[in-house]
Formats: sequence, structure tokens, C-alpha cells
Amino acid sequence: MYRKIIASLLVLCCCFIFFGCGEKPELAKVETVYDFEKTLRPVGMNAEFGKVLLNTDQQYASEGKQSLQLIPSGIYDDQLYVYFPFESGTLQINYTDLNYLSQIMIDVYAPSEMQFGVGMYFSDMADLKINPQYFTLQPGWNEIVSPVQHSLIGLQYELTACRGIYVQFTKDSVENEQYVWVDNIRVEKRTEPVEVDQNILLDEWDGYCELADFEHAYQQLITTPY
Repeated sequence: MYRKIIASLLVLCCCFIFFGCGEKPELAKVETVYDFEKTLRPVGMNAEFGKVLLNTDQQYASEGKQSLQLIPSGIYDDQLYVYFPFESGTLQINYTDLNYLSQIMIDVYAPSEMQFGVGMYFSDMADLKINPQYFTLQPGWNEIVSPVQHSLIGLQYELTACRGIYVQFTKDSVENEQYVWVDNIRVEKRTEPVEVDQNILLDEWDGYCELADFEHAYQQLITTPY
């Protein structure tokens, strides 16, 4: 009887030992793309955006000693963006393949509550881009986390040819004289390429095919207002 109890305890202990020695799940790898400690290059902006300034006041730097101040003054929404290339010889970076990126993270300091958009672009001057995801900034520091929507992006552009990210202001920001400081732009990398699902779903009945019921994210791309 005692031998059986002792044997059972030994087996149980071995199970705990093997469980404790098992492989730990691999943590996501986060890399800093822009910290603005040396230069604001190769950051670009729409010609009518306003001002992009290198800030040295550490109060407005989430890490290090410098950040970037963005001051919009354009008249139209499509002028109010600043873009950050994912490939640069100066910074020795290349994050253009979205298959290996999970999300984008940005530290943003806002003096007051405001709307702030983040998206990705696919041309040199960022005129070809996906719709931005808007965030409501609170006064002070905000950490923006924007997931990469691989399936939706893949319907319009090549996932291997992303030129970078852009940030978008609204006309309300200009009218209210709102501006921000951005710092510590990071990407979360994947160890394996993403598996992109086919998101185009067409229902058929009685010989008819439904083009869109506007229940799926990709269907925002099939209508264009003028």
C-alpha cells in the first residue's frame, strides 16, 4: 500500500518537473523604428500640412531627449498628414514587408482631447494609402496601438510593398489650434509570415449573387463618394 502511494507521488513530482522545464512561449519582438534622437529624416509631410519640428524639451519626449512636434495648418483633410518611411539607408531600417509585422505602436502627447489617425501608405509621397484608424487622444501621453489588418490591406495593395505609416489630423484640430508630439514609433514583429484569409464572401440564392450587404470590413472599399 505504502509503496503504491510513494510511487504515485514520484510520478506526480516528475510531471511537475517536466512541466516546469517545458519550453516557454516565444515573446513578441518589438523594435524601435523612430526615436528622433539624431534626426527627423526621412520623415515627410504633405506640402500643405503645416510644420514638423524636432523637439528638444524632454517634457515632450516619452524616451530619450528628443521627439517630433507636428503642427497642422492645412485647409483640407487630405492635406493633414505626416508620413514615416519604413525603409531608410540613413536609419538602416527596412520594415516594408507587412507579412512579418503584427502591429504599430506610437507614443503621442496631446495638450487636449482630440482625434488622431494612423494608417499605412504604399507610394513615395503617401498619396496611396489605406483609410486611417482614428483614436481619441486624452491630455498627456497616449500609447497608440494599431493592428496590421493584413486581409483588408491585401485587397488593395501588396503586403510586401508597404512604404511606411502616416498619421492623420482632422480639420477640427486646425480650427482648434491643436498639435501633438510623437515619439518612440515601434513595430511588433512576427517570426513567421501571416496567413491571410480570403475575406470576400458572396452569398448566392435563386440564381442571384449578392455583391455586398455591408456587414464585412472589406466592403467599405467597393463604394467611392464624389
